[in-house]
Amino acid sequence: DGDRFIGGESDLNTGHPQVYGMFRDELANLRSGYGAGGFRFDFVRGFAPERVDSWMTDSADNSFCVGELWKGPSEYPSWDWRNTASWQQIIKDWSDRAKCPVFDFALKERMQNGSVADWKHGLNGNPDPRWREVAVTFVDNHDTGYSPGQNGGQHHWALQDGLIRQAYAYILTSPGTPVVYWSHMYDWGYGDFIRQLIQVRRAAGVRADSAISFHSGYSGLVATVSGSQQTLVVALNSDLANPGQVASGSFSEAVNASNGEVRVWRSGSGDGGGNDGGEGGLVNVNFRCDNGVTQMGDSVYAVGNVSQLGNWSPASAVRLTDTSSYPTWKGSIALPAGQNVEWKCLIRNEADATLVRQWQSGGNNQVQAAAGASTSGSF
Repeated sequence: DGDRFIGGESDLNTGHPQVYGMFRDELANLRSGYGAGGFRFDFVRGFAPERVDSWMTDSADNSFCVGELWKGPSEYPSWDWRNTASWQQIIKDWSDRAKCPVFDFALKERMQNGSVADWKHGLNGNPDPRWREVAVTFVDNHDTGYSPGQNGGQHHWALQDGLIRQAYAYILTSPGTPVVYWSHMYDWGYGDFIRQLIQVRRAAGVRADSAISFHSGYSGLVATVSGSQQTLVVALNSDLANPGQVASGSFSEAVNASNGEVRVWRSGSGDGGGNDGGEGGLVNVNFRCDNGVTQMGDSVYAVGNVSQLGNWSPASAVRLTDTSSYPTWKGSIALPAGQNVEWKCLIRNEADATLVRQWQSGGNNQVQAAAGASTSGSF
């Protein structure tokens, strides 16, 4: 009940009761036996979206899911309504029928073929919050982008290098559920920039269905995003001079990168995060947790008394990703410059933030945030 995969030799009839049941049981096994917190459904053009709805209902309850529907309007037959529909309409229709979020290929198409100003036409920029909340935004993935290795990956639809920072700034400050490409985070030097944007998003309380407004009269893209804690003003490749031109109240600079091509301000003062390392800006501090012995599915996190460390909430703690000296865990985290920060190490489940295995005992670790400062704790 879908498109053939490649030549069709590997196709399975997922509507057949036996085949359907095998998939259902394996999804249940992955969840109960291996701790899967959700599922990514690949090549969903190959089977009916209702199949995803049934699988999730029968095996995964309320787990998160996302479908990869990469098929442009022109690829549908001339008699199909989707042949003359928009990318947004096509992927939203799949999401409605599958009852599952969907990768925002409407935004990806605009990133590939439009100007930065056109990015507002992604599913995550739709005026209807019900459309925004099902958009899973991305810059590149293993199909579209380049990858490390001998052949450079598949790179079927890779974003040009000069737009990667702008693209991450947009998806990490705007509605939808953003995902980060592993190679951008860990292989190609964007990690600190991406972490900074994630922390800005968390502090502002931006959610999948947050309100977003786009402002005309300026070059590039200018948007105001209303988080539950703060309002963000985002300017990409823009001549916007200051956030007061589009939003009322006091704002401080949170991000200024790529020679001004990426600028983000947030409401309130004294909580800024510029890149110059000055007072009130964010500076990278090196964290280390020793003796972090973990079991499969758990990791070591840093949690503390500032929003960048989750305000003591394990669910918002920051995972330390450098395990090259295991059981020592290390990572770089951007903190407000000059601030005295208290923090601890903790071990928790990666998929279920409520499963905290161990807190560091004793008093809190302390550090005064300064560029290149180091701080450590131990279990």
